[in-house]
Amino acid sequence: MPHHKGDLSQCDIRQLILTTAGNLPVVINNLLKEDLISKRPHEADGRRQVLSLTLKGRNLLEEVFPKNQKCIEDCFSVWTEKEKEMLHAAMKKFRKEHYES
Repeated sequence: MPHHKGDLSQCDIRQLILTTAGNLPVVINNLLKEDLISKRPHEADGRRQVLSLTLKGRNLLEEVFPKNQKCIEDCFSVWTEKEKEMLHAAMKKFRKEHYES
């Protein structure tokens, strides 16, 4: 789950991580079983579920996120700023055309 975004619905998460609706419930159920997230009904729309990190989930992210961030930075360090901007623009277009329509 994108932890810096706060509490999110499954649909919000699906759009953020560019996944299909089909595999996200499996991931969410596994995170629930491990007590890494919790879910509750959305206040305004009871049909939707809001997902939140638990203390255990936040602690795990605090441990692994810096390592993951460094790995990503290392992978992209060989790219120029212009190349990174081009990739970012392409990914924004992909998201818009495939997940926001």
